[in-house]
Amino acid sequence: MKALESSSIVEGLSQALSRENLSEKERDEVIVRAFEQFERDYGGSGDSATKRDLSETELRLIKEIESIQGDVSKSRADIAKLQVEVENLRGITENLRL
Repeated sequence: MKALESSSIVEGLSQALSRENLSEKERDEVIVRAFEQFERDYGGSGDSATKRDLSETELRLIKEIESIQGDVSKSRADIAKLQVEVENLRGITENLRL
């Protein structure tokens, strides 16, 4: 459907510009009206949806990053605990050798 609308805009613009005795001002007005029509058909709502989609994606990514950061912090704490346990076991095995 949009392709047909775009085609009709182009055809209308072409017909208007092909008129004889078209002043520069009239020519400019025809072009401006065609761009305005194109913007109404394609520009306005599409940009808003894209911005909204980007905002939603950004929020999802922020939540995911925060979740991963929490997982990394927990893993680091677990590693620190394991390192303490390893050092304790090394101390025990060293004492047993003596």
